[in-house]
Amino acid sequence: MLQADSRLLHLAVSPDGRTLAAGDEAGRILLWDTATRRPLPAPPPLPKVDGDPDALNALAFSPDGRLLVTAGSFTIYRWDLAAQKAAGSFDILSITREAGLSSVAVSHDGRRLAVGAGGKVLWLDPKTWTQVASPLVAYANGWVSRVALSPDGTTLATMGNLDAGGSSLVLWDLASRRRIRSFDADADGALAFSPNGRTLALSSRRRGQILLIDPATGKHGRTLSGHTAGVGALRFSHDGAILASTGQDGTATMWDLATGRDRETLRGHTAAATGVAFSPDDRTLYTASSDNSVIVWDLAGDRRLGNSFTAGRRVSSKSFGTSAQSFSNGGGLLARGHDDGTVTLVDLTRRTSVGAPLRAHRGAVRAVALSRDGKLLATADAHTAIVWDLGARSPVGRPVPVTEFGGLTSLPDITHLALSPDNRTLAIGDNWGRVTLWDLASAPAKRWILQAAGANSFQFSPDGTVLAVASHGGEVLLWDVAARSLVPGRRLQADRTQAFVVAFTPDGRTLATGGHEGKVMLWDTRTGKRRDPPLTGHASGVDSAAFSPDARLLATMDGETVLWDVASHKQIGTALPRRSAGSHALAFLPGGGQLTMASPSGSVLVWDVDPAAWRARACAIAGRTLTRQEWGQFLPGRPYQHVCPA
Repeated sequence: MLQADSRLLHLAVSPDGRTLAAGDEAGRILLWDTATRRPLPAPPPLPKVDGDPDALNALAFSPDGRLLVTAGSFTIYRWDLAAQKAAGSFDILSITREAGLSSVAVSHDGRRLAVGAGGKVLWLDPKTWTQVASPLVAYANGWVSRVALSPDGTTLATMGNLDAGGSSLVLWDLASRRRIRSFDADADGALAFSPNGRTLALSSRRRGQILLIDPATGKHGRTLSGHTAGVGALRFSHDGAILASTGQDGTATMWDLATGRDRETLRGHTAAATGVAFSPDDRTLYTASSDNSVIVWDLAGDRRLGNSFTAGRRVSSKSFGTSAQSFSNGGGLLARGHDDGTVTLVDLTRRTSVGAPLRAHRGAVRAVALSRDGKLLATADAHTAIVWDLGARSPVGRPVPVTEFGGLTSLPDITHLALSPDNRTLAIGDNWGRVTLWDLASAPAKRWILQAAGANSFQFSPDGTVLAVASHGGEVLLWDVAARSLVPGRRLQADRTQAFVVAFTPDGRTLATGGHEGKVMLWDTRTGKRRDPPLTGHASGVDSAAFSPDARLLATMDGETVLWDVASHKQIGTALPRRSAGSHALAFLPGGGQLTMASPSGSVLVWDVDPAAWRARACAIAGRTLTRQEWGQFLPGRPYQHVCPA
């Protein structure tokens, strides 16, 4: 993180990627060396206007990287980066006194500037400050808020605010200086052309939406929705595959333009995110914010505490929550069910697939469950469950059907599966809220309906004697598996409306529950008493939970993953962000130093959760220890320490 003294408004990276520039509301420009993160000599602040600081309105590098172009309300400046001195300025009041400037775009050949001023666009030669063309009247009854030039220099896009209210997007053919087409657009945020010029992205400062337009045809493409507040900055990656957006909600979102999906949402700013820029190789993203900071994001993953890899195709669209993904008890093996009836197995330690996909069912796989030892796998389509010997890759016994209930002819759909630790019992949940136990050791397999209604999800205790069922109404019921009856005094009120998730510690003495309210409760399974206080930190319902092998850590998820210290009931650090949408399955890897988050899209994110690893990684990235000034800023009130080795 790079720190400034006031709210940052704009951000740019030099073409060679070596220099980062940011500008703030006081008209100051800050420069950093991107390799060392150290400040560089910067231009002087913009001159004051009527005694007040002049906020920066534009910031851009010339294509050759030699000059930095900055603009205030009325004046444009050039800064020679090599000579570290001013290289001239231009006052637009010498051309027009209609209004101050609002936006500047540099052509890709660096030979002209497009300057939005009032309702016009001015054309300037940045070397001689002469007008290379007469002003273009863009809005007779409004003013230009944004300008953008296409990469080939043939098209100009202007966004204007109209005197009568609303906004208008206009595309101009620069050869003829004529309008190509115009749009009434509820957008006043940012404009950006893709590198090939075939897509124009525009956003709104009031709403969290981004509209994609084909400039050649004027056809509207996808609308990207995800920000919870207005979007003020847009930037395409150099390969055109990703669009990065920053919003007043403080987040930066990476959009996959091939699918229109949110590839990743980056959270770290404490105020509106105002600027965004990619490094030339697209491996690093920079975001600026009103919280006075620039955050450097590792998109490639090489320097992250969380590294991702692809586990394969998207899981079944017919699954419920995380039911189509399952970890073995040690966390080293992941099973994933798919729409085509196959199941893929992933070795999480080696990050590779295990054998060919298992052809388990004719229909979509609805649920999967790995045994504690990783030797058996239970799979289910809508109405049939099969237990597989993974060594032989063949079924164990006959398929287990879901039978009709109470004389009804329709069949419920299977939603969840769980194998007991001794591999003798299979628990099946369905969309009628039933939990059925099947004795796999008997031939044919015997069944008992353990819970007739209300079940959401369930888990066996480590010794297999108890099945914990998260249920409607917010209750978690603990069932005695051998007696097939409720354990006396074990109706746990885990949530006021819905209980979604349960997780046992490895010794079975503690149960974690989570539900719709977002609170996580810890319970003593021997007494049924709650261990207060509740764990509060989630903003929405908890849908995944997992304990570390030593039971010292608990991970819970509601979109973001929170790590808890079990002994103190306190949250550890900030929440770990997910990088794709949907419910993620959670598990600690063997040893407990890493946490795995498996998404439905096929990406698996592995986080280092060992504080010693955090310190080592931070020291490796910084290449040095914190200075006393930085220590006082980030760790106020604590004695100064040399936390990184010399």
